[in-house]
Amino acid sequence: MYANGALVMHTRLLTLFSTLFGTAWGWNSSSNSMLLHDPIQSSYTTTSNHWHSNVFKPLEDLKLLSDSQFTSLSHPAFPSYGVRVKKSKFCDGGVNTYTGYIDIEARHIFFYFFESRRDPEKDDTIFWTAGGPGGSSALAVFLGLGPCRITGDTETEYHHESWNEVANVFFVDQPIGTGFSYADRGESVSTTEEAAQDIAAFIAIFFENFIKFQGRPLHLAGASYAGRYLPLFASAVYDKNAYLKNVGITPINLKSIMINNGFTDYFTMITSYYDMTCTSAGVPLLDSSTCVRMKQVIPRCQSSLTRFCRDRFDMIDCSAASAFCGSELQEPFILTGWNQYDITKKCDGELAENLCNPITKNLTTYLNLPSTLSILGIDPDTPVYGNFKLLSFSVNKAFEQVLDYVHPTQIYVEQLLTRGIKVLIMVGSNDWACNWIGNFRWVSALEWYSSDGSGHQKGVGELREWGGSLAKDGYDSDGDQWRKMGMTATEGNLTFVTVDGAGHMVPADKPKESLFPSFVMEASTLTQDTSMLGLGISFSISLRAEEIRTMMIQSFGPLEGREDPLLWDFSRSLDHAESLAITRPSIIPNHGTKLQTFFFVDQPIGVGFSYADYGESVSTTEEAAQDIAAFIAIFFEHFTKFRGRALHMAGESYGGRYIPLFASAVYDQNAHLKDMGLTPINLKSAMIGNGLTDFFTMTTSYYDMACTVAGQPVLDISTCVRMKEVVPRCQSSLKRSCVDQFDKINCYAANTFCNAELFEPFLRSGRNLYDITKMCDGELTDTLCYPITKNITNYLNIPSVQTSLGIDPSSPAYGNYTVVSMEVGMAFDRALDHAHPTQHYVEQLLHRGIKVLIYVGTNDFVCNWIGNLAWVSAMEWYSPDHSGRREKVGPLKPWGGASVSTMERWGMIAQGGGLTFATIDGAGHMVPYDKPKESLELVKRWLEATTEL
Repeated sequence: MYANGALVMHTRLLTLFSTLFGTAWGWNSSSNSMLLHDPIQSSYTTTSNHWHSNVFKPLEDLKLLSDSQFTSLSHPAFPSYGVRVKKSKFCDGGVNTYTGYIDIEARHIFFYFFESRRDPEKDDTIFWTAGGPGGSSALAVFLGLGPCRITGDTETEYHHESWNEVANVFFVDQPIGTGFSYADRGESVSTTEEAAQDIAAFIAIFFENFIKFQGRPLHLAGASYAGRYLPLFASAVYDKNAYLKNVGITPINLKSIMINNGFTDYFTMITSYYDMTCTSAGVPLLDSSTCVRMKQVIPRCQSSLTRFCRDRFDMIDCSAASAFCGSELQEPFILTGWNQYDITKKCDGELAENLCNPITKNLTTYLNLPSTLSILGIDPDTPVYGNFKLLSFSVNKAFEQVLDYVHPTQIYVEQLLTRGIKVLIMVGSNDWACNWIGNFRWVSALEWYSSDGSGHQKGVGELREWGGSLAKDGYDSDGDQWRKMGMTATEGNLTFVTVDGAGHMVPADKPKESLFPSFVMEASTLTQDTSMLGLGISFSISLRAEEIRTMMIQSFGPLEGREDPLLWDFSRSLDHAESLAITRPSIIPNHGTKLQTFFFVDQPIGVGFSYADYGESVSTTEEAAQDIAAFIAIFFEHFTKFRGRALHMAGESYGGRYIPLFASAVYDQNAHLKDMGLTPINLKSAMIGNGLTDFFTMTTSYYDMACTVAGQPVLDISTCVRMKEVVPRCQSSLKRSCVDQFDKINCYAANTFCNAELFEPFLRSGRNLYDITKMCDGELTDTLCYPITKNITNYLNIPSVQTSLGIDPSSPAYGNYTVVSMEVGMAFDRALDHAHPTQHYVEQLLHRGIKVLIYVGTNDFVCNWIGNLAWVSAMEWYSPDHSGRREKVGPLKPWGGASVSTMERWGMIAQGGGLTFATIDGAGHMVPYDKPKESLELVKRWLEATTEL
């Protein structure tokens, strides 16, 4: 937020803002060439002259400076550059403080300089820049790591955790037009490459004039868009050292760069917004349907951004791709009103007015006071006098127009590491704008060769806990000498660190913890205790010895002292509807009512006993989900004895599509219920039996089920060969037209073709779709291969039964009950409801801590175990404990009855992080019908959740 890095993402919503963070290189569209100007080397071409005392005399001692007027400094090596500096009794009364300008002909860059409180004669120097682009470093001076904090329009207070406790610190307003920086004749800077040359020249002039700092270690630091600035600034400083040596100037002792919540790699950051707002790696506060849309668009964004912005830079197409991805992946969060700098909070005020922090208005007022301007040395004749702003939208727009932000800055980081420059990436875990996930991804992908000749290095190791004690006596307020402060990973000179509880402004949110970057001056990793010398606090930084678990296994056991949970069963195919006729089954052996209160629901409208008065219909699962969520809320609100009771939502077959969306709608609705003062639903799990959840893995699995021993090779060899050959074509066409970009006409055509090639050969065989080991008993359209279904139809149409169920004789369902509604099935089919990737909703439930059970009879063909295991195995999600740990199901292993030593095998199971996949041997599509004993034991263990399957 120092640089208000992400503020620019709001142009589409606030006309004041541009897209995300700024823009690209100085590109000449007419000549297709880079306009790279090197003012240092071009300003002086002599390579043999050394500067003697009669040519150049350094000021040597800052104490000689006036506090009433500027002293001008220059150097013959940089004739286009100068520095004006003065003493300023400002902000920190205990140390020498200076303000001034870097003058580049008609351009003037403002800076603050605070000497170290500890030992200014020996301590390192830190150069700090804000981001934006166009963000003033005053945010860091007065709200972050600076020596004082703003407390009102006219007051500041001493800041004990300032970084000048351990170092001499510069704060710079750059580029031109930012903060107190200005140009005489409207000159401007619109690329990081241009800005880098100015900063490199300023640093060289400063160290050459003030010889007591010569050779002192220099660390370049900054926040937000400084993630783009700093790698290029540090590279410019490093590269100019050869020139400085040639002209007899002491080279700069560049030691490290320190990036706080930086925006370094646009490509990893743009896609990370899904993870931050839709998974437990951040805070899953967006509704599930929005998250699923975001998840689906990520591959398209990755492809288009790589093609137009990276592989071959095309300004027009890159800008279009960036705009599209911004609208799909950034704006959903922006529209919520949450704070983009701390995802755990709402924006306090208007983003465009106060950056979600009202104290920023006090800061703007304070820095426009005549008395403040006089102390700083701001000339009343300059355009910035009385017009200070924390963010310059004109600078921001200039960078955005040339797409400065899309260029691969991380390559500069690799080059610095190769040259032995240490790099620290520090990220507050609550920041959304420049979040830890996007940063960790590009850091993990880095590759470089160690400067010590030890060879190739890549990324960083696994994340581990780091922490310490902040109390003066070595103990924190709870008496614990060590506490976790975040996560860290290190490789060579590269260190990545998260800070728990901090947002975009780590030094503001966690000032004591943020002081740890001084370890960069002392050591290379966080594997040792580092004491903050001279601070009066014990700050022990260390790593936990325990290893972080990579998988959380769900366990099962007896219910103790709990009321029975509620289990809702939503019909298994597209024939169950919404008049919501609820029945309670008879008590029979091995029936589920022995475990819980049980509901069965006919949905959507037109299914079973459900009906509509005026011909209304539902043709998508999304529509049906809203009706179910509303019904569940009404039920629990009216029947108070069930409030707060654990709810499990279950179904089979097309329930594999229904249940994830229904459960997501119930979960998302809870926020609304809380707002209205109603009791939220205690949703515990989703249970799917032989479900159609991922149409794409299921379609191609028909070959495996009918042609390999994974199922039963019941089709002839020539048919199987044809099916095998068509699988890649189906995978490609379905992905292209149904997943990557939904094209209803082409998706329907691909669906029809693949159904004819992969499903119909088995259908024509006369075998039972629901149990591959049997032939169909009767006609599929008449009996569903199970004659007993006709008995069910006859029974439920008996007038006495309908009377007992409460079916109104005047309703269209009276006397017309059917097990399957062909009209409802056709309506969903025409909408291609089945072609949407429902597994993304399963991921969203897991991110939110909702358990998921997928159980499948091994003999089922239509929704078989192979197709289900394929999508289950492909899923990855973040652990709901917010550790950032990625979860997957483990390998299949046997499960069954009795003890392990005498176990009767009932099937195979795979588990991980709240998700359980189980097969039931010998069962077909209807597991409770084929294997009632095993299915009851399965659900019993699932609900009890204290022993393994």
